[in-house]
Amino acid sequence: MSDKVIFPAFNGQRYYHTHYRFVEELAKAVGKSVTKKPGMDVDGRSFYIVYKDMDILIDYGDHKAVSLRQKEFPVSFRFHYSQDCHGDMTNCFPLTPISFYDWKNYFRLEKMIIYRASGTRIMANQIPGKAAKFRRSYIQARLKDRYRGRVDTSITDQETFWLKLKTSLLAMCVPGARNDILDRGQFQLMAFGGCTVSPPLDIMLPYWKKPEPNIHYLACAEDYSDLYKVIDWAYENRENLVKIGQNAKKLFLETSTPEKVWAWIDQCLEGLK
Repeated sequence: MSDKVIFPAFNGQRYYHTHYRFVEELAKAVGKSVTKKPGMDVDGRSFYIVYKDMDILIDYGDHKAVSLRQKEFPVSFRFHYSQDCHGDMTNCFPLTPISFYDWKNYFRLEKMIIYRASGTRIMANQIPGKAAKFRRSYIQARLKDRYRGRVDTSITDQETFWLKLKTSLLAMCVPGARNDILDRGQFQLMAFGGCTVSPPLDIMLPYWKKPEPNIHYLACAEDYSDLYKVIDWAYENRENLVKIGQNAKKLFLETSTPEKVWAWIDQCLEGLK
């Protein structure tokens, strides 16, 4: 049985350099032999890879509906797996959502970025665009109205964004495509041990582990109605924020590094035999 991984070849796919690339970089980071083959796209929101002589569907869709061709594959993995929506699909498993491409750089920075919740800055650095344009603009305006100059909405390069954790109180994260999704920026900050604030998240990670509100992130109401109350509490409970950040980083390291993700894929495939 071959241990190499066959990936789709680039032929102008819209999301190739985001979702496709992420899975490819996971494979490369654990030393898999990667080759490319054309014609492995499925439906514009999923693709498949060949690994251990199996065709494996990778569904990166932000929404909860599954690929119409999911049943054609012996096994599938979803970036945004919901237990309620996908738990009865015996050949579908959670895969970590996008976090990093350059894993050497992540492991370099995670030793440098020590989050202590010691600053006053509220990070609110998400671009208000697409499905989240209104929500993000609205929340940024609400934060600025109450916390004024303590709110940082500047857009920078990624490394500068991550390094801000060292001198920030917390990061406000408004989900994108839907209001309960774990976005890339939030997951990255969790991976560096930061405390993030968002509405309750509906996602399952590898090994059937779930980010829990007020354990791995600070939860606000779905309609953000208690946002001021949550952040005012945060200013008075910095030790709790540090603990939440530590829990978040632990969860990431246990589920979402290349080694953990690929071991999970192997485990799921072995369980199907």
